[in-house]
Amino acid sequence: MTNIKMSENLQIYLSTFHIVDIIIADGKYPERRVIIKTICDELRKEFTMLKTFEVKPNFAYLSRKYDLDPRTIKKYYNGYEGKATTRIKPSQLDKYEEIIKEKLSYDGAKVSAVFFFLKSEKGYTRSYSNLTYYIRNHPKKLC
Repeated sequence: MTNIKMSENLQIYLSTFHIVDIIIADGKYPERRVIIKTICDELRKEFTMLKTFEVKPNFAYLSRKYDLDPRTIKKYYNGYEGKATTRIKPSQLDKYEEIIKEKLSYDGAKVSAVFFFLKSEKGYTRSYSNLTYYIRNHPKKLC
């Protein structure tokens, strides 16, 4: 692979098979990488070809070819698909959902009143902005 340095923060690598991947690195996150999906696709094609012929891949050779760490190549060979794009995590306000729904159903009810009620009566310890974010992003639950 040839390395053409564009600036301090942006490097463009051109591979021998004309796949371009952009690697963005800055002072705060020096290892941040944005790799175009085609490299992983090419790697997977090569793995399927090797598995068809029942040949164990040479990870050192593949790491030089794709400019990746041999451990990364091995990880993808063993079936790694990548990190999950989203995390589904329940909110801490889910346990107060019925109370929030009841309090907001009154005419003229304000979120600040619900916040102070939850804080004083129910032991809510999170912030006001967390409560407003929850109400704004869970309208179906609270209607």
